[in-house]
Amino acid sequence: MITDFEYTPDENGLFPATTADNPEMNQYWIRDNYWIWRSGFYTEEIEQAFRKIVNKHEDKIKYHIENHPPEETWQHIHVKYDENLEEVTGNWAHDQLDTIGYLMDVLGHSREGHLVKHYFDNVGIFPGHGPWESGKTVKYHPYCIMKMRESLRKWYGQDKPVTTYLYRLADRKFIKYRDDLELLMMQTVNSENPILWQDPTAELTTQFGVKRFEGDEWNGEEHAAKTEPAWPLGLAFKYVVTEDEKYMRQLDKIHKRYGEIPELINPKTTAPGINSPLIWAEAMYHGLKENLFKKDL
Repeated sequence: MITDFEYTPDENGLFPATTADNPEMNQYWIRDNYWIWRSGFYTEEIEQAFRKIVNKHEDKIKYHIENHPPEETWQHIHVKYDENLEEVTGNWAHDQLDTIGYLMDVLGHSREGHLVKHYFDNVGIFPGHGPWESGKTVKYHPYCIMKMRESLRKWYGQDKPVTTYLYRLADRKFIKYRDDLELLMMQTVNSENPILWQDPTAELTTQFGVKRFEGDEWNGEEHAAKTEPAWPLGLAFKYVVTEDEKYMRQLDKIHKRYGEIPELINPKTTAPGINSPLIWAEAMYHGLKENLFKKDL
């Protein structure tokens, strides 16, 4: 199928977060590539790369299964890798625990998928950063927990209660979201604000995207936004959840204006952030336009 998605994976089978000249963002995130895979682009290459990652770090995974759970977040399965598929340390590298759910989704019931599931069954859910890698404290985040819950449902079937695997979670309100569409919505809301759990669309959406949380200063540089930026990616998730064409029309306008989907846009100056394009946002946009995006797995 001929598509408008002009990007191709690197030699390791994965896409960097952006093709912009930014060493921090030119590395390879599991989360980014999961959503490119789900958008329908280069699925075999991404699956093969995920398999290589799990095989490459199998000894580490088995060690924590057989001996004791990780004592530090950096001992978990990492979310970020270099061009050789070696783990990257530093910012946003190893405490985004939704990574486990992504790997189980893509690898399915393969040997590698079983290894990741076995890791989860024995190690369980630990606190980490949420989907926006924000917050001064590491805690249980509903988005990470929901991603793993949905992955387990695919393994065990819808009839088996998978909340038994969340026994380490004290506050049950974190597991009230019922299905994958609501899980997607969690990507666009402030998961720390209980009020927004009741109304996930409250005052967060602008013509340029969805604001992540109050006081967000990220713009690809250290606290440089001076205003809460809007993330066009959020409009794609809104479209998936609501199927309201207005969100796709907003994305069309952004893509026409900038020639690509930036990571974020300053709503006051209308300037895009330095990380443009954001490749998984581009993939979601084109995958949704061309009906390639997997809404249900």
